[in-house]
Amino acid sequence: MTSNGVERDKIKFINFTMDEIHDSLDELYESFVDGNYTEVKQEAAFIIRTLTSLQESRRRNIIGVKNTEKD
Repeated sequence: MTSNGVERDKIKFINFTMDEIHDSLDELYESFVDGNYTEVKQEAAFIIRTLTSLQESRRRNIIGVKNTEKD
């Protein structure tokens, strides 16, 4: 795959992940407002898993971000 293909895949991955997080945050907000705490717990868990996965991807440089921090 060319460098442009890798960049395109990276952008697709980032956009897909950000869309998932955004949608889940909307659901989390609505669930809080509606008092649906079972859904709050489920959405919060999904967001945490998604963010953890994103962090792990970054650590392994899967999304092409050079890790210069000590994690």
